Amino acid sequence: MIRFPLALTFVLASLFAAGCAPAVYVPLKAEDSGTIRNTRVHAAIVQDEVAAAVERSNVAAAGGGGLLLALVDVAVESHRTSRANKLMEPVRKEVGDFDFRAQFGATLQKTALELSALKVTQAATTAKPLVISDPAALWKDVPEDAVLALVTNYELSANFRSLTMVTVAALWTRNQKEPIYRGRYLYHTPPIGAFKELEESSQAWAANNGAALRAAMTQGIAETMKMLTLDLGTAGGTPTASPTPKLSILELSFPAYLAKDGNRYIVRIDGGALTSASSDERFTPDSMPSR
Repeated sequence: MIRFPLALTFVLASLFAAGCAPAVYVPLKAEDSGTIRNTRVHAAIVQDEVAAAVERSNVAAAGGGGLLLALVDVAVESHRTSRANKLMEPVRKEVGDFDFRAQFGATLQKTALELSALKVTQAATTAKPLVISDPAALWKDVPEDAVLALVTNYELSANFRSLTMVTVAALWTRNQKEPIYRGRYLYHTPPIGAFKELEESSQAWAANNGAALRAAMTQGIAETMKMLTLDLGTAGGTPTASPTPKLSILELSFPAYLAKDGNRYIVRIDGGALTSASSDERFTPDSMPSR
């Protein structure tokens, strides 16, 4: 059983709380893709700026519950949220001109052309919330045979050391009660540094006009598109026979991988989610593979 680090666990828990199921992979069958004549792609990125995860307080759980301890949890989490927002201010200031949604949307439109099995007619990215488990809402004003829904979130970890990006995907066809494909794509950077203080990590992300964070967000979008193509492109994702080195953040090595770019690997973890992780000990813009 794979144990996820705190930052990744928090992201997955947040998605679950928002109504998304835990990491579930339902591969697209050839007989299903063969019936698709055209597909509309809906991508939702609600947040307007990079966020920071906040570690939940578990005083009440550890103390056996009760209203008083629950109030302590609320106070602790409020303090942590306030501190995280304060630390994010200089980071957001440096990357305020980076339009994540627009860059994601532009890259998605190019990637959609590679999803030949889906025959994509249109790929649009919106800031409006999208519930991928609500087919009635997804089919509104859509004449195509199929709808691919994508929901993406991205944030710095609670210790401010890593950037995590999570995309949940579901492919629906008309008159089907369940999606014919489900996927989840996870991207995370190695730590920005071995800093003990949150302020040091925050400063590292903000340094040089936010160069590291800009590079991480750009790479995260590119890796997300690779994972989307591995699952829904014509080539598909066939594991190699070569094991990976120990991947940072996951703190694990894998017996096989689906794609490799420099020291970054795409692997399929327990539950079926695709994950892009690097074996580098530290993340810097210079450590990114040349493209």
